[in-house]
Amino acid sequence: MNVTNNLVAGAIAGVISGIVASVVMILATMAGAFGPVEASLPSATMFGIHLGVNLIYGIIFGAIYALLYSSIPGQGIKKGLIYGLLLYVICNLRVITFALPYGDMVYATAYALGIFILPLYGIILGALYKK
Repeated sequence: MNVTNNLVAGAIAGVISGIVASVVMILATMAGAFGPVEASLPSATMFGIHLGVNLIYGIIFGAIYALLYSSIPGQGIKKGLIYGLLLYVICNLRVITFALPYGDMVYATAYALGIFILPLYGIILGALYKK
């Protein structure tokens, strides 16, 4: 198992999905999907935050992917997609738990936005990862 490959693949997938997450979050904020705190942040700040957070999570999730690799069914991109969907379910359960007190709109938005980001991360990771 090449540790450097795992971390680099995770970082690249994290940056790409971070860019998508940033664009989606900026568009959702412009559409009024979030409260005044998010709406008050400049787009460049939101972009940087999402890119940085997704890079860190990308590296962490890439390392976890390497550990779980043999347990995930499928090969290549399909294996990555399954992993991304699994992350989507796990991460959104966490997000939803924190978002519920703030109302249905935040809950629905957080859940809906994740379906674009984490499976995309998994697909890219599956395409880049070499055992």
